[in-house]
Amino acid sequence: RGSVGGGEGGGGEGGEAGGERGREGEELRAARKEAAAAHYTLAGFFTYHHRRTDLGETLSLARAHLEKALSLQRGMLGERHVATLCSELVRAQVLLLRNT
Repeated sequence: RGSVGGGEGGGGEGGEAGGERGREGEELRAARKEAAAAHYTLAGFFTYHHRRTDLGETLSLARAHLEKALSLQRGMLGERHVATLCSELVRAQVLLLRNT
């Protein structure tokens, strides 16, 4: 779960887009982190199995989950946060796999 957000420089109180406060804000941030982590997990699964034909268009599915996770991550941490930049590199690698 801790792979999205947290850590040094990562989103503290009010640092996320929207600046939610209090218990509801904490619950919303936690839900966003969990959703992003789920999308990253699914993207990893589909990327790992990108040669399997029985799963359909695995790289398209991986890309779609990465885009959703990145959208959540950008909202929580910002475009230039190191975690977001690393996730952009992963997205680029998936796009390269599609071209091979």
